[in-house]
Amino acid sequence: NAAFLNFLASHDGIGLRPVEGILPPGEVAFLVERTLAHGGEVSYRDAPGGPAPYELNTTWYDALNPPGTPEALGVRRLLASHAILLALAGLPAVYVHALFGTPNWREGYEKSGEKRKLNRRKFREAEVEAWLADPGSRARRILEGLKARLGLKARHPAFRPTAPQRVLDLSAGLFAVERGADEERALVVVNVSGAPQPLKLEEGWRDARTGAPAASTLVLEPYADLWLTRGET
Repeated sequence: NAAFLNFLASHDGIGLRPVEGILPPGEVAFLVERTLAHGGEVSYRDAPGGPAPYELNTTWYDALNPPGTPEALGVRRLLASHAILLALAGLPAVYVHALFGTPNWREGYEKSGEKRKLNRRKFREAEVEAWLADPGSRARRILEGLKARLGLKARHPAFRPTAPQRVLDLSAGLFAVERGADEERALVVVNVSGAPQPLKLEEGWRDARTGAPAASTLVLEPYADLWLTRGET
């Protein structure tokens, strides 16, 4: 069986060619404007109608967060986006700069003139060791958050790479995906907004983190993710 390989960031930029014909031009323009406002760059290609953006050059952390964002909020946004990545059918891949939450490497870009350098800064071993040894560092908090979510994913058969998937339309502020079938199901709900979002659930779900029965009505805090399961764990 074949499975998708899913990733949010890579050593190249965030490609825009795959969304041609899917996202309307206005939404692509919004992504371009947001990338530039967050300190990134945009690569263009020649097209019949003039230059067309084909790649957003930015680290994933800075793509999500404008300058001056409090670090705790920035980490929550990054982990929320990766909760979606981990919940989807297929195999997830996490780029090292997303793992550490590194900012755009403006110095490398300005010295080389190569836009992809923004997302390709090389680390010194001692630098990484210092980050990971500090429980309060951005890199350590992201790593621990990803490890916890990977643990939830690994424990339930509904998250097998080829298990069925159904994206649910709950509200504009919530992303929800149901995995598995029958009584071996899992549900991941992510608040993708900066405001609390109400959520109603059918009976029978359990909180994957605690094993406790989930309430039928609850509120998801900004950029929070909820992992629910049924059946064996």
